[in-house]
Parts: sequence; C-alpha cells; structure tokens
Amino acid sequence: MQLSLPRPKLPLLRAISHLRSSDSAAGPNGRRGRRLCPARSPLWPALIGGTLVLFTFVILSQQSGGAVTYTATFYPTEDTYIKSTRPDTNYGNATTLQVDMQPSIKRALIRFSVTGIPSNATIQSATLRLFVVDKSNQSGSIQLVNGSWSERTTTWSNAPAVGLQIATIAGAAQDNTWKEASVLPAVSGNGGVDFYIITGSTDALDYASRENTQFQPALAILWSVPTSAPSPTPDATPGGPSATATTGPTPQATLGGPGATAAPGPTPVAGAIGATYFIDNAAGNDSSSGTSESDAWQTVGKVSNVTLAPGDRVLFKRGGVWSGPLTLANAGTADRPITIGSYGSGALPVIQGPGDCVDVKGTRLIVSQLNVKDCAWAGIKVSTGATYNRIDGNLVTGNVAGVHVDSGASDNVIVGNTLQNNNRMSVNTPGGNDDSGAFAVLLNGDRNEVMNNSISGSDAFSYDYGRDGAAVEVYGGQGNNIHDNLAVDNNAFSELGNSRSRDNTYSYNVVRSSLATSTFVVTRGSQNGFGPVANTRLLNNTVVMTGSSSQGFVCYAGCDSSILMMRNNIIEAVLKAGYADGVFDEDYDIYGGTTQFTLGAHSAVVDPMFGNVGAGDFHLAAASPAVDTGVNVGLTADFEGGYVPHDGNGDGIAVTDRGAFERGSTSAATPPPATPQATPTATAGSAPTPTSTTPPPATPRATPTATAGSAPTPTPTPTPTPTRSPTPTPTPTPTPTRTPTPVASPTPSPTPTPSPTPTPSTSPGGWVSSGTPCVGAARPAQWKHVVVLMFENHTYNQVMG
Repeated sequence: MQLSLPRPKLPLLRAISHLRSSDSAAGPNGRRGRRLCPARSPLWPALIGGTLVLFTFVILSQQSGGAVTYTATFYPTEDTYIKSTRPDTNYGNATTLQVDMQPSIKRALIRFSVTGIPSNATIQSATLRLFVVDKSNQSGSIQLVNGSWSERTTTWSNAPAVGLQIATIAGAAQDNTWKEASVLPAVSGNGGVDFYIITGSTDALDYASRENTQFQPALAILWSVPTSAPSPTPDATPGGPSATATTGPTPQATLGGPGATAAPGPTPVAGAIGATYFIDNAAGNDSSSGTSESDAWQTVGKVSNVTLAPGDRVLFKRGGVWSGPLTLANAGTADRPITIGSYGSGALPVIQGPGDCVDVKGTRLIVSQLNVKDCAWAGIKVSTGATYNRIDGNLVTGNVAGVHVDSGASDNVIVGNTLQNNNRMSVNTPGGNDDSGAFAVLLNGDRNEVMNNSISGSDAFSYDYGRDGAAVEVYGGQGNNIHDNLAVDNNAFSELGNSRSRDNTYSYNVVRSSLATSTFVVTRGSQNGFGPVANTRLLNNTVVMTGSSSQGFVCYAGCDSSILMMRNNIIEAVLKAGYADGVFDEDYDIYGGTTQFTLGAHSAVVDPMFGNVGAGDFHLAAASPAVDTGVNVGLTADFEGGYVPHDGNGDGIAVTDRGAFERGSTSAATPPPATPQATPTATAGSAPTPTSTTPPPATPRATPTATAGSAPTPTPTPTPTPTRSPTPTPTPTPTPTRTPTPVASPTPSPTPTPSPTPTPSTSPGGWVSSGTPCVGAARPAQWKHVVVLMFENHTYNQVMG
C-alpha cells in the first residue's frame, strides 16, 4: 500500500532509529538508515479523510538466524527539572532540562511509556539519547528515580529521591550535538520508565526537553523474538510528544523503585546497577531475602551487618520508625555508589535515638531521604576515614550535631538537607568556659562541602555564654567550602576554632536572624588558645541580624590579613555590623550598623536597598548601591544560580554585585552575551566607577586604608565577645598533603563517544538532507516496515511490503 501525502508543516517525529542496510545515510537521531524518497515515503503527518494522521513510531524488522529483531524509538510523556534554590518552583513547561551541581543543584526528570514489545521478546539494547543545548565539561549520569513525580507539580521540595546510577554519559557535552548512553538495566518490557539526569560538575549543562519537539529526548529499544512466533503487533500507542502514559508493569519494579509493583521472587537485580533491598519495620523479617517489598528485612541491625556491593540500594519504607544505630561501613565506587534511601509514600522513614543513629564509615555512599532525630550525639556522623560520601536531602532534627564530619573524614558533600532545631548541648556546666553543642553541621575534617541546605534553630542556653550554637561549626577543619545555604535564627552562622583550622570559605550564603544575640561569623587570631585560624574567606554573603544585641562578624585576639579576608558581603546587625581588633583584608563590602574596624577603600555604611526585609526578600532594588559595584572573586553563580557577573544597571558592562543575589541575572546555564568585566575604580566616599579594564585577581589586599569620611572612627574598646571552646574534640592528627581541588564524588571520564552533529533541516521523510541520492529501488525482501498511525483514539497498523 502506498499513500500519497502532502509535505508536513509540523516537525516530524524522528521515529526510525536505525535500518541495517548497505545503502545508508545519517538519520536525524544520529544513527544510520536507508534514506527514503519523499514521493515514496509514507512517513509524515497528513490529513486523510479530514483526520490528522500522526506517525508516532516505526518498528523495523530484520530476520537473522532463528530470530527477528525489531527497533522502536519512544519519546517522553513527561519531563521537567528541579532546582534547589527555587524549592517550590515547577519547571514542567521549560524547553530545556537543566543539570548543575552548584551553586544551585539542578536535576532533570524524564518519563517514557514503553509499549508494543511482545511478552516473549528479548530486549537487546535500550539507548537514551539527549540533545545538548548548552555545553558542559561533563555530560552527566543517568539514575533511577525512587518515587513518584509529575511534570506539572514536581518541585525540589516534593521531588523523589535519586536512585541507583544506570550509566555515565561519556565525554564532554558540546553544543548542538546528541549524547547517548545505554539504559538497558532499566528497561525490561512494556511500562513506564523514569530517569534522573544529574551531574557532579559545577559547569552547568542543558539538554533539550520534550517541549523542544525537534530535539526532544528519545529512548531507542532493540528487541528480538523467535522466528516461530507470530510477527508482533504493537498493542498500544507508544509515548510520543503528546501521548499519555499508559498503565502496565513498570520496568523499575524489579529494581525496587518506590511506587512500583514488587518483582516476583526473591532474586535481586544485580550486575550493572546492583541489588535493591527493602526494609519494613512492621511487616519485614530479617530472615527474608530483603529483595522485594513483600519479602523485606525488618531492622537496621540487619542492614548494618550485611555486606553491600557497589551499586546496591537499601530502601526504608516511608512511615516506618527505627531506633539506631545504622552503621554503613561498605564501599561503593565513583560510578556505582551505594545508596540508602526510601520507598513508598507518606512521611520520611525515621531513624531515631536515644542512642547513636546513622554512622557513615565507608566511602562512596549516598544517604538520602531519611528523617534522623533525637540521637545521643549526631544525627548523621561521617566517621574518621569516610571519604567521598554524600549526605543528601535528609531531615535532621533534635540532635547535639545534625551532621558531624569527624577529623580524618574528607571530601564529603552535605547537600540539600533540612537541618532544624539541632539545639541540644553536649557540655553545659556553670564555669569552666567549656560549654559546647547545638551544631547543625560540625566540621572537623578537610575539604568537605556544605551547600544548598536549609538550617534553622541551632540555638541553646549556655551557662558560660548565655546562648550557644552554630549552623556550621569548624574546629580543626581545613579547605572546607560552605556556600549557598539558607540559615535562619541560629545563634551563630559559623564559629571557627583550633589552630589547625585554615583555608575555609563561606560564599553566597543568606543568613538572617531575629534572635537577640545572633552573630554571623566568629574567628580568632594567635592570642587566643583556640587560634590562630588562618585564611578564612567571606565572599558575597547577605546577612541581616535584627536582634537587639546581634553582631555581624567578630575577628579578635590578633585579627589581621592572614586571619580574615572579606569581599562583596552585605552585613546588617543591630549592635555591630562588624568588629576586628586589627587591620585585616576587607573591601567592597556594605554594612548596616556600627562598624568597629577599619573599612576598606570601597566599603561603605549605606542602605543596601533590599526588596522586602520583613518578608525575607533580600533581592536588590534597581537603585541599590550594591548593584554592579562589587569585585570579581572568581565565582560564577549567585545564591539562586543566576549568572555572575551580570549587567544589573543596564550600562552595558557586567560587574559583580555585592551580596548573595545578582540583580536581573538568569540561570548560570545560559550566560548573557559577553560584555566587558569592569574593574571598579576607587573613589573616596562614593560608589566605584566601572571601567572596561581587566578585573583584578581575587587575592587579598595587603593593608587596606580607610577612606576618609566613609566610616565612623573605630573605638579602642574591644567587643565583649566571650571566648569559648567550639567543641570538646581532641586535637586531630595532621593529615597528609591534600589534593588541591576538593571533589565530593569524582567520576572518571570514559573515552568519549563521538556524537553525531544534528542538522535541523530535514527532508520530508524526516532524514537529514545530506545530499545522498534517494533510494528509489525496491527494498530487500527481508525488510518490513510496520507503521503505526493514530486515527483519533484508534491505532492502525500497516505493514509495508
């Protein structure tokens, strides 16, 4: 049968994934196939009898040996991405799927509905294909999805947990190219298939979404059936760009994904993605296999004593409650971490005290989607020797330390957690100057990253200090990076102590508190028994303290340029915006309140003109003196992931703003057109004038000189800040020379796979017009084309001979 159809006005679905023939040309999905003549090809939409015909996919068959192989390509039924700094925003309508690691964590979600595969088929390959819209030095990884989600309603706040890694997409991602990777372990037949796309890179990456129909994601599946079986006929319309997901068995069921039907039998799915084990405190039994929801284990003791292999998952049932300790001493690998997470619906699974709760002793572990509370010491402890672990998306409350990274634990990431009311003291006695506790995060180790967390309520009564507690406490830790966190109503955002502590950086954090004695950062020099703490850097933080005795930063006991460096901060506090007992490296900051230190030449006491302080809106108004008046410190994205620097005042020159919000900036994945990066020129008593010269390096200034009339004269009386012991931790043994660049979960880059370059211009048949002559001769007899046409709600199968 041959249909004569007009040339379409709508973009075609690139439905033919490959056609094995010696006479071939590159297809628009990057594979090779026979090029069909427009006059002879039925493969485009048309009006037939007044009904729009949409070709949603093509199955190609070839007989070889004792089986016939078939190929079909499916398109997403839903996709979106989520963003940590916009936790309640849905991006279901976006034309891109954005993926990033910092300053905002962005993760893409894609769903396919696979249909038409016979029950006796053997799936030989399944390939996910993605089109690069904005390049990156990495292409990301493909993970399973542990839970339910919806394109129109899913946000960071309600997103499911990230599951096991299925594949790493090889090589860098170049603009306008296709990337692909095998996802065979996730596809077992008909049903829904969900994927997360994530990255460990800070170089943001954009793929085209299904809203970009010409370059939307695609899932190509190759299967075979015995020749004795009848030719397969698709039993339902596959998921095209506008298709609705069909019900049916979910391929993830055998992988133990939450919300999926449990796979029959006790055998776990192993190999490329490891095994999945389920824990049910009510209906489980430790004598069970643990490999399905109906045959789950029961206790944390079972999990603690079992040997987990790389790629394994342990999922606790939501709504369940367990008493610790849960000890995790196994080791994953960079591409196959061991994941602890949750399944089912309802409240997060609870791991509680009164003893120890979660102790991470291994490496390459992901601990996510748990509620850890009321523990004897730390909610989650990352013990000495634990490296490259990820504490991700947990709720941690009611502990002495929410998350404790011990000395000798390095290169771990604490990301996207909610740390609330960790307000208990470990030492609280009259006298002795030794009270300690109420830490959301306590860092004794090196090169750890604390990012994108929501931290509140780290505040407790202290006999020695009146109030005590900190969102992030550093004691003996080196090279830690604390950035893009939201901290609300903590006694201090951070205090640093122990002479081993050095090289810790705080950037793009938003800190606010209404507590009477809250402080932003406390550090000290060599004249204190818990110092000196060298080379602390405060960059682009926004701090608003409204309590009656609140302070911004405090640097005492010999503060100088080797102790503290500050750039581009906005700090407001009632008692003092800042105090230092010596001249240190400070410039390009804005203060609200008394300043008891020598201001840098470009710093000022001035109203920063926030949007709405009462509502917690610290975005900058158009006329703010903080817009386009900062200095380049080498950071490229703000608290919300907006590109830095950005031309916020419309003068055509992009200059870094002061504070955590870059006015008018959009996603760091889509930088604005190149504009000169200005070097602010020092002008006494006024905002700097931008010029189109090369920006200065972000190195500390030697000795800043106060600008005449720009600040109150410092008083000689020091701030009565009590000296306290940050934590009763013994002095750790010095660690060996560390790797210069901290990477939480480095993934070795496999040999890049050449990516075909797409050409938007296509021929009427949907193939790339490459100039190859049309194939007009009859096709070989062994080929058959099964074309599926949708007539309103009906499916029509046509075999082309």
